[in-house]
Amino acid sequence: LDVVKYLIESCNVNANAMDVHGWTSFRHFSRDGNLEAVKHLTKATNVDVDGTSRNGDTALYLASRHGKHNIVHYLARACNANVHIAGYRGRTAVKEGSFRTCWSHAYRGISDQIVRCGMRRNRQTPTNS
Repeated sequence: LDVVKYLIESCNVNANAMDVHGWTSFRHFSRDGNLEAVKHLTKATNVDVDGTSRNGDTALYLASRHGKHNIVHYLARACNANVHIAGYRGRTAVKEGSFRTCWSHAYRGISDQIVRCGMRRNRQTPTNS
């Protein structure tokens, strides 16, 4: 986290800068479950929470896909991440969480958590996308 803070605060590194695959450090930290780095980037920079990689994956989608409950919870609730953006495979974070739940207990509850956050924020039922 100290390196992230240093690069953002002292070197003015662009938090939305992408690598050759269209991934930002924010998406990497979200996929890997580094909650402190994700929180710092959302609070100290203008990071695009709903930004997509070249193949359409958002930070929320990646966190859902990789079973990072703490990141899913934070992005959906504190950052109001859009739960309806479909990733590369055509699945939203909700559907990806549901798909993963079918295959592993490690992912249990991710899709329910995203649905609850999305419904509360949008005051609607989830769509089929």
